[in-house]
Amino acid sequence: MSGQAPTVSVVMAVYNEEKYVSMAIESILEQTFSDFEFLIVDDGSTDRTSEIVDGYAKSDNRVRLLTNKKNMGLPASLNKGIEAARGEYIARMDADDKSLPGRFERQVKYLDSNPETHVIGCQVRVIGANGEYFGYRRFSAGPRSPNEMKQTGPKVAHPSVMMRRSSVISVGKYRESFKYAQDLDLWCGCRGNLATLFYTSCRPSCLSTVSLRENTAGTKSDIFMHLLQVTSHLTINC
Repeated sequence: MSGQAPTVSVVMAVYNEEKYVSMAIESILEQTFSDFEFLIVDDGSTDRTSEIVDGYAKSDNRVRLLTNKKNMGLPASLNKGIEAARGEYIARMDADDKSLPGRFERQVKYLDSNPETHVIGCQVRVIGANGEYFGYRRFSAGPRSPNEMKQTGPKVAHPSVMMRRSSVISVGKYRESFKYAQDLDLWCGCRGNLATLFYTSCRPSCLSTVSLRENTAGTKSDIFMHLLQVTSHLTINC
């Protein structure tokens, strides 16, 4: 591990994702912005997920494998990654998602230029597990307050976001009692520490790919994905 803190800490929790995790990891390692650490928290997987991640950690020193002794759930695993993070920004990623190469470069540039912005996300294109096209999940661009999101939902896809680490810590990280919608709770439950959180959806170029797949434990809070009763791979479009 380098002594100098990276700009970005990528936090990804994994649980029995041997089929997709290599795709997710490689999409991060192929980012045009390379000043990041990749913290992958294995949440007690019983398949080859941990072995696969460990292989990447041995070949790229930006990848770090953190292991839960037992399954703790997504919020607890994300908090473990955030607690180990050293970067100024936290980039979320899910093990069944794919980020296109320009994602971090665009998001870092925006946050660097807009210090009042705490969280940035982007448009999402949904594809099937076999590459079939399901359409876009579009979000309106611009700032949104916690009160507005309590009424309308987050209007941003959780695995597409990059957040200021200081902001996440100031609101107490994720509440571990929230199995679902932990992102909305994080951003709306400001507990008086942040007056406003801003969510900006970039457009129109594509930054990441989301793929719907069946028979997966639901971990994403996006309403669209819950209605389909599937978990998505995320394609981030900026």
